[in-house]
Amino acid sequence: MSGETNGKRIDRDALLSGWTAIPQKVRAASPVVHCITNYVTAPWCADAVLAAGAAPIMADEPDEMAEIASLAGALVLNIGTLRHSRLTAMRLAAETAKRLARPIVLDPVGAGASRLRTESALEIVREFRPAAVRGNISEILALAGRGGETRGVDASPSELVGRRRLADGARLAASLAEKWRCVVAISGPYDIVSDGARTCAVGGGDEMMTRITGCGCMESALLGAYLAAEPDAWKAAVAAMALMSLCGQRAARAVRQAGEGTASMRIRLLDAVSLFTGGELTAADVKSCENGRARGGFDLEWYFGAEESPGKDTRHRRANRETAVKESCESAFQSRFRSPSGISSRNLSERRMIVSTGRASARDVGPSSSSFITRSTASFGSFSFSALQRTERRNFRR
Repeated sequence: MSGETNGKRIDRDALLSGWTAIPQKVRAASPVVHCITNYVTAPWCADAVLAAGAAPIMADEPDEMAEIASLAGALVLNIGTLRHSRLTAMRLAAETAKRLARPIVLDPVGAGASRLRTESALEIVREFRPAAVRGNISEILALAGRGGETRGVDASPSELVGRRRLADGARLAASLAEKWRCVVAISGPYDIVSDGARTCAVGGGDEMMTRITGCGCMESALLGAYLAAEPDAWKAAVAAMALMSLCGQRAARAVRQAGEGTASMRIRLLDAVSLFTGGELTAADVKSCENGRARGGFDLEWYFGAEESPGKDTRHRRANRETAVKESCESAFQSRFRSPSGISSRNLSERRMIVSTGRASARDVGPSSSSFITRSTASFGSFSFSALQRTERRNFRR
């Protein structure tokens, strides 16, 4: 399978049918989520779970694990600050969760940074069959035995699943999902979520999320809450990843508008989660992937200029593409901003160009889009396209 569909186009809405109801399911059921997580981010994970409407419990004493785990609707294991006593607690809690058929989420923080971390994470995968494994690309590569280049608990910039590596990330997630028999979620500039049969890419997030600790840890905790309320683990994972991306965008936008800093970003992120109803998911940038390509609005391979075949006149293609972007950009801005009062630098920088099979169109998104159209000068009579900048996003998780 590996995310392929034998040429059949995947319908995004059919795949994600009912996913907007998941946040309300969590609030209605208020499941207990048992998090054995690292002490650096434990308070923020607990607050995130509470904000989503679930009930966190952060116990990690080995002697009480069987009792505590039996109370929970889901178990989240995070190896960020790994100790032997905490690892023992994880095993005991996972044994109970497995026996009671409760979903387990594994966040292999820092896998690849040390042998203990990598082997411990793989042991959990083999013995307890988690419902989902969520990590950054370097951690997932390390678990796959492909030598991920971790920077502590951060992903290596050279390995991020971004514009040119989306197809590779989709194939990796699908193959590991089949091998481990669980959902694999890889976070990065584009999140990849796969259960082996269904694979999608989730865009969004914001660069400011990399400047506070624990966004990835909070995402794993929220995934636990969603799994406790939604039996379809893949839909739960896609919804949780989209939730974090959308809330990150909303929080960063509010921080910038208020002229605030990173401490406010953390609080506003929790605020966004607490106000999330589920209907916002319809605006999520989710593309179904088949054969390593994304479907649902535009062809990512063409848009990003990735993997262009030898023999094609790539310079001609790029020139045509940039001409189309420029012309569409001029037309869109002339039609929308007809007076000086309607023009602002923020509006201009928050236009994302979506190029699809030979044509370009403009649409509003947050300031964290994978490619920005920015300009250095404004001409009110006619739009002056003076600078075209393509800015790659950084890793939006941890």
